[in-house]
Amino acid sequence: KLSITAGSANGIELDQDSDLASDSARLFFSSSSGGYSIFNTGGDLRFSSGATAGSSSGSERMRITSAGSVGIGPRVVDSIPNELCINTSATSGPTLDLCFDLDGAISNQELGSIYFSGNDSNINASGGGQSNNTSIGAKIVATATAAWGDAGNDDDDSPSKLEFFTQSDGTADGMSSARMTIDSSG
Repeated sequence: KLSITAGSANGIELDQDSDLASDSARLFFSSSSGGYSIFNTGGDLRFSSGATAGSSSGSERMRITSAGSVGIGPRVVDSIPNELCINTSATSGPTLDLCFDLDGAISNQELGSIYFSGNDSNINASGGGQSNNTSIGAKIVATATAAWGDAGNDDDDSPSKLEFFTQSDGTADGMSSARMTIDSSG
């Protein structure tokens, strides 16, 4: 066990790599099933699997850039600030799975949402229920429309709908009703 107590901004520092000044030393995590490493490379934080302590081995799995972008998968993140890029080198495309993990039956419940929001100092922080200057401009909501279960074959019976909401100009709550809905029949 390593326990470090420090005040202010003190802590553990991994200094630059003596062979490559743009990289930091690596932090390795090893087990019988494989190794992982984390290190700073050119200002980006890089996470790799298949890494072996004492070598530069490993395959990059995720990167957080100095611009705030996050890349997951084998492709390096583009230079677009605040981008989330999930990619794969497999023959099928990448998947983003928002999974509602309920210990019980799913029936007439919200499965997940995607919010499109912005932070603007002109937004009234005391109005609209915001705790800061962030406001939601649009959202997509997925909802289970009936009980889920096996339909008597190998396919799952999981009726659902997608609702699309946008905020109107000059209104406090333009997202109380959907602008468009795609139901289980399409």
